Amino acid sequence: MCVTNKYGFPIKHKTRCKTFFGFQTGDMVRATLPTGKFTGTHVGRLTVRESGVFEMKTPLGKVSPVRHKYCTSIHRNDGYMYAFSTNVQQIGN
Repeated sequence: MCVTNKYGFPIKHKTRCKTFFGFQTGDMVRATLPTGKFTGTHVGRLTVRESGVFEMKTPLGKVSPVRHKYCTSIHRNDGYMYAFSTNVQQIGN
């Protein structure tokens, strides 16, 4: 598998490795981020990259960047699509 230019000449190749740092795309993880814009604990699905800086989709939106060392696996990708459940309570009004 490769990406070609307009003349059909191969210029990029698809990665041959599916897992990076023990994670693969689609895994459900809990990320505890100590600093930055997204400080806190997030639970969601990963999109992995070879660099170890991942992207995460949560029920509340996208969290990026997420480093691999802050991720803890909850559920491995097994080919099925799982939905999130969120219980949001409003206090006040």
